Amino acid sequence: MANDRADAGQTPPADKFRNWLALWVSISSIIVILFFGVAVIGWAKEKEEAIRLVWTGVLPLVGSWVGTILAYFFSNESLRTATQSVTALTQHFTALDRLRGILVRDKMIRRADFKATENRPFDQIQIVKAREQVEAAKVNRLIVLDGNDLPKLVVHRSTIDRYLAAKALTQPAANLTNLTLKEMVEDPSFQALLSSTYETVREDATLAETKAKMDQTPNCQDIFVTRNGSRSEAVLGWITNIVIEENSKL
Repeated sequence: MANDRADAGQTPPADKFRNWLALWVSISSIIVILFFGVAVIGWAKEKEEAIRLVWTGVLPLVGSWVGTILAYFFSNESLRTATQSVTALTQHFTALDRLRGILVRDKMIRRADFKATENRPFDQIQIVKAREQVEAAKVNRLIVLDGNDLPKLVVHRSTIDRYLAAKALTQPAANLTNLTLKEMVEDPSFQALLSSTYETVREDATLAETKAKMDQTPNCQDIFVTRNGSRSEAVLGWITNIVIEENSKL
């Protein structure tokens, strides 16, 4: 990625050659035209007439020639910039169009295919054990649903690691095993983050609608699918930011 950034800041060889050619054509043309202008004045018997000829003929020619070269160069650069902008814009709209044609029910991870924590109160869910379960399942999210599969919380493993690291600085390591999800949710440093980790959409929504809802909610990377899009309905499926990104590719 560092190489990509470095390459992005370098001028392509073709552009370097064109820049060099434009510069030397301009300089050479000016020198040649001015040389002939001076020569005409030097050889002419009527100096005033020759000077008038140079002013009215040669100098406008210099201006026209240089203007033509500069116009070509800058119009070419402008065209390239405009083309790049249009291409990026087209890709953006094309990706959205693609998402508009895909229903979440066709791409969601179905409830039977992912595991949630046992239906227990937050103060009975130990953070360290929950993290171990997440790691053993080779996933990056702790999903908490109630006994009726109603959504309650999504916690990313990276957030759990940050919480445990912060607590390790203030208390013995042995005490970390007693920390509960309730304490984490109520911690002032994590309360705002954990208050908006998920949203819900109806099962016939499109991925474009799902993405819009995800983008509108801070810290949200997970969408639960329910029949009518309500949080008071059982979860039918799950859409992550990864699912949306994969289906946005052209």
